[in-house]
Amino acid sequence: MLKSAIVAWGGEADERALRNIGHDLVNALDAAEAAGFNSEAPNLRNLLEVLNEPFKQHWFRYERPENFALPGDFGQVVETLLILDDEIRALLWNED
Repeated sequence: MLKSAIVAWGGEADERALRNIGHDLVNALDAAEAAGFNSEAPNLRNLLEVLNEPFKQHWFRYERPENFALPGDFGQVVETLLILDDEIRALLWNED
């Protein structure tokens, strides 16, 4: 979603530039914000800082610990990600 935000808000669309971000969620957010993206998702940066290392290590695809701490309860995490998704969809698909 964050790489989509980078491109949708006028940031670097070159595949190499996006590949250089890799799986670093915080760098992706920084690049999206530098392109003009400003999310209203509550605690987005805090959530991404917590998820950054597990995401870089592919914990969501491969072997991983059984659990790890999230900022806030699971409902808050879902709400943050849904708002982020809505913001990006609204621009990409001209939805309200």
